[in-house]
Amino acid sequence: MEMKARKLFLYFVFCLCLVYPMASSAADAAATQTKLVLSAKPNGAAAGEEIQIRVTASSLNDAYGFELKLAYDTGKLRFVKADSSWSGMSVTPQDKDGVITFAHSLVGSVNKAIDGTSVLATFTFKGIKEGASSISLQSARVINSAVQAESVSATAPLKVVIASGSSHFTDMTGHWAEKAAARAAALGIVTGYSDGRFHPNENVTRAQFAAMIIRMIEPVVTESPAGTASFADAKDIPAWAAAAVGQASAKGIVNGYKDGSFRPASFVSRAEIAAMVIRASGESWDDSAVPAFADANRIPEWAKPAVAKAYELGLMQGRGDNRFEPDAFATRAEAVTLLLNYYDQN
Repeated sequence: MEMKARKLFLYFVFCLCLVYPMASSAADAAATQTKLVLSAKPNGAAAGEEIQIRVTASSLNDAYGFELKLAYDTGKLRFVKADSSWSGMSVTPQDKDGVITFAHSLVGSVNKAIDGTSVLATFTFKGIKEGASSISLQSARVINSAVQAESVSATAPLKVVIASGSSHFTDMTGHWAEKAAARAAALGIVTGYSDGRFHPNENVTRAQFAAMIIRMIEPVVTESPAGTASFADAKDIPAWAAAAVGQASAKGIVNGYKDGSFRPASFVSRAEIAAMVIRASGESWDDSAVPAFADANRIPEWAKPAVAKAYELGLMQGRGDNRFEPDAFATRAEAVTLLLNYYDQN
């Protein structure tokens, strides 16, 4: 009975701590090392599908509970639930005018306090309307085992894109990559052709894939196609792709050939795609890694570490009989599927 009473008392005090803000000095606020990051899985979804938003804290010290205020776009998303992987008790989430207040306490022994990195909470939403929106953490407080509240700086807003669930491209209805093309278009990764088609079964070119990657990881800087001048065939790079190719080149994502050319209209091999995606990811790799494919001897030496890493991350698979087929060309449908696999892991 004594232990039960103690837990109830601590939980009551914890709730009071959330309801009645505690004063803290500017020095105390500045001293906090705790940082919060928002992440989504997947980063985009079709209308009617669910998205989970995780709030991860790093550098926690004697954390015993927390309070989060999460703002979202009620026109694009519908709040479903919030929960925490921590033991203890949660305060029922309050959703008012697009701001969710969610609090949780470990409740019990102070020896259970959390240190280091931990996922505080997972918020589940359902996409209800196509378009781009954002989710932001308005405020956050972490409570220690002495029931003292510490404010934590809010992280940057997280962009969330809701796709229509069916592609706007006239040639994608019923195609196995229809949803992938719709999501990629909603995310701005692909635009399709002027005739309204996506041409999913066509091989993707080097210029197209470079543009897809850059659109996925950062805004395309249109003012100056820096980096393209270094290629001997810079004049052959289409105007719509010049800036993206320049950015991809400057970042080391794409390289030219021995003759100094970029060959924008050439099709991208599976070995090249693996290398481009891993370079864009910033992932480190083992230079001596050899992919465990039956045709590994056919994979160029420069591409083997990237292919091994792409397989390890689950981004690329073989094409039957445990063969990678490094010289085979990737279709546009395969390209967007690969990029979305990467996008959803980051």
